[in-house]
Amino acid sequence: MKRAGRKAVCPEGWCCGRMRKERLMRILLIEDEARIADFVQRGLESSGYKVDLATDGKSGLARLHELDYHLLILDLMLPDTDGLSLL
Repeated sequence: MKRAGRKAVCPEGWCCGRMRKERLMRILLIEDEARIADFVQRGLESSGYKVDLATDGKSGLARLHELDYHLLILDLMLPDTDGLSLL
């Protein structure tokens, strides 16, 4: 980590274990239960994360191929597939 003036500058965009606003962690949530998905998504977004939601395995897999995610939160009992088979 380099020092620029008084503040430390991390070349990866992370400092002291905290995310900088310019570099949000992107999370994919695959959950078919609307109430659970809403609860998890709102909680994560209020903590500063960018959350994309897929409600079935097929659309979740398509999103995984479209974008790079830092974290996947996966329901194991999806209506169209077993969540483990997506891994």
